[in-house]
Amino acid sequence: MNKSFDRFMAKIVWKFGFFAILLMGLSASADDYAFRDFNPEMIAQAPCPSRAWRTDLFYERWAAHRVVDPPPSVQMGPLNFRGEDPALVYALMKLTSHASRGTDEHKSESYETLLEENLKKARSCRRVLCAAKIIFGQRLGPRLVYLYANYSFNSSHLRYDEASRMNLAEIEDVISALEDLPADFFPLVFNKPLVRFQHGKIPEEYQSQNPKDFKVYATERIRLFDRWSNSKSFYRRYVLVHELAHMIETSLNLDDEWKTLIKNETTFINLYAKVDSREDFAESFSAYRYTPQILLKISPARYSYLKKYVFEDKEYLKSCPQDNRAQAVLRSAAGD
Repeated sequence: MNKSFDRFMAKIVWKFGFFAILLMGLSASADDYAFRDFNPEMIAQAPCPSRAWRTDLFYERWAAHRVVDPPPSVQMGPLNFRGEDPALVYALMKLTSHASRGTDEHKSESYETLLEENLKKARSCRRVLCAAKIIFGQRLGPRLVYLYANYSFNSSHLRYDEASRMNLAEIEDVISALEDLPADFFPLVFNKPLVRFQHGKIPEEYQSQNPKDFKVYATERIRLFDRWSNSKSFYRRYVLVHELAHMIETSLNLDDEWKTLIKNETTFINLYAKVDSREDFAESFSAYRYTPQILLKISPARYSYLKKYVFEDKEYLKSCPQDNRAQAVLRSAAGD
């Protein structure tokens, strides 16, 4: 891999922007991966992965642990919940409230009509999950409520015009990615959109591109595109953690410190990390979580900084970090 080719690839990444675009990942050759000392299959071997799939019973038990006694009555439009945690009612309210009308007026109106019809059907519900199942679907609804209540991410296709309904595998990978990280990172931003963008479409800022050439996986907003959905499960989790890393760097105000740290660095976790300091942080952050041995080998300085100032001494080299809130939630919901 000569320097001229390296510069050429860096220009391509810079031109199209966002991690979203390449990660230089799934289309790269075996030689490319050897050059980077990294490949997506390593993510599948990551230490301490969160549970890949949670049963429907898991979400029922999780909600049952939040029942309030004595049971208050909480009103949400035509719905009246009894004995329910107000935080779950608030989550459902945010999932079902329309953010703003987008350019697709017909979609806005049709979704609002559908929501109104489903709210009427859910009037007999006294529990949030009951209503969520009617509004969003038997299996998707509880997962959307769980995602919002625990992490304040809103993945509702009824709230955002640009969003599509997530399928079960997609929402489970989103939850798994979040639970791969320390619980004290969250919430990063309240009511933050994390949506599956409309199938087969591209956002306005990319309209000049041929849709067939659209290579974006995701963006920091966070919007997940077709290429993300068409990737393997463990890679989808990696992509999402990368985008979350951008948010974490911003929330901790680490940009200047990271620039200083890597000023004289000549090695990178992969080619995409060379784009700029923000992408270097996000790729290093993701490597710290999923391929820590490689990050430690390539850059002890980056590894030490992330360990001390970001992960607060939680490591994933040989064993799992000490118990955290997410793990406690998993245990209680599983009935352990």
